Amino acid sequence: LAALLGALLLVPPDASGQAACATGKIAVVQTRAVFASIDSFAVRDTALSVVLNAYKVDLSQLQGVMDSASGAFREKAALLSAAAQQVERKKLDDQDAQIQQRIQVLQQHVAQQRAFLLQPIEIGVQKVIDSIRIELKCAVILDVSSAAGIASVNKSLDLTQRVIDRIQATGDTTLFGPHPLTTRRP
Repeated sequence: LAALLGALLLVPPDASGQAACATGKIAVVQTRAVFASIDSFAVRDTALSVVLNAYKVDLSQLQGVMDSASGAFREKAALLSAAAQQVERKKLDDQDAQIQQRIQVLQQHVAQQRAFLLQPIEIGVQKVIDSIRIELKCAVILDVSSAAGIASVNKSLDLTQRVIDRIQATGDTTLFGPHPLTTRRP
């Protein structure tokens, strides 16, 4: 596999120094660097971090409530009759079910916020990468931002700067629309 990847990565740069793929060739891009170059992505990612931190706090509080209720049940269970234990166990199970339901609601909220904040930019970046892949006639563009399996890459294949340049040339708001946190709603 390494030999095959090595053979595929031998793509000479064109006259401009940029990677030029031929059919059957691959190139690479570092999407983390692309996203870092987009101002609105940083703002949106920060907004998502606030949502995630609130989620973690809520989750911790819910876990504390459940731990406390479980501890209280264990302390008094030995003193209760079998019938009373069943009643208390049912209360504990109901409380656990409510907490699990609340956790699902919180997880859905985080997923919705992530989709609202980041998905438009991710879709826009994907369109730019796809257009460059078609333009350069690449078969595949690998994202090497988190490529644990890639040990070495020909630097001339890295299309990251080309993606950043195209996004900057067209402007963040042209590709991704106005920032949702600064857009006023009626």
